[in-house]
Amino acid sequence: MKKPLLNSSQKNSLQVSLRMLEEKLLTMEMLLENRTMRGELYSFHIDLEEDEIKNLKNIFIEMHKLIAEMKHIFNFGDQKEFLSNQLAGMSAYYWTVFMDETSKKLKRYGDVSPQLENILDPMIEKFVYYIEQLATIKKGDTNNEQN
Repeated sequence: MKKPLLNSSQKNSLQVSLRMLEEKLLTMEMLLENRTMRGELYSFHIDLEEDEIKNLKNIFIEMHKLIAEMKHIFNFGDQKEFLSNQLAGMSAYYWTVFMDETSKKLKRYGDVSPQLENILDPMIEKFVYYIEQLATIKKGDTNNEQN
């Protein structure tokens, strides 16, 4: 019997790296398609010339071909990622982040204004509420009304 090219740990490592790369490629392709992304505090813009974008797209095509070839050679399986899983993971992370942004926790950076607790903390509580809702949206048990 012929020895496989990769043991299971090697295969897993390579597969995870390729999936992460492919996810980033797909994200960049969506951003190229939309040209911009804007929020209140964050914006993303394409700063490449048309010829650079064309070159980038060609590079992406070649990278996708190489990923497909490696998938075939090493018998990698598909991994389906679901929005509900992303939301659950994101909500756990951002719940922790925002719980550390209350007026009490901000004291670690210096004196806190006495008015901050009444202004900031209710807003943080709303974010935490909505963040918790993100994790449960798939289960259909969210209530989209904030008290």
